[in-house]
Amino acid sequence: MPGVTEDTLDIIMNLRKVVFSLHVNRPKILRLKAQGAGQVKAATSSRTPDVDILTPDVPLATLDKDGVLEMEVCIERGRATSRPRSVSPRRCRSTPSCSTPTSRLCSA
Repeated sequence: MPGVTEDTLDIIMNLRKVVFSLHVNRPKILRLKAQGAGQVKAATSSRTPDVDILTPDVPLATLDKDGVLEMEVCIERGRATSRPRSVSPRRCRSTPSCSTPTSRLCSA
């Protein structure tokens, strides 16, 4: 991705380090938008009362002065290190790719 130091796989691996706490029994989508030089951390994600980011200081990517990073992350209930068996397109619009201790995370 132009303007982003890490490649997509590195960003996904960094997302695996983020711990979320989901307060509802349905998936929630967090949006992340960042631009300009600097490090993008988990705390950059949009805030919602239904999801807490328990590790907000986890770095996700590094942007240069022209860098722009936009992504949506679908948070679902899950267990640590368990991979999603299947995700309904109606429940989570993106492909499951990683997990976290308190919530399953599906990222595009």
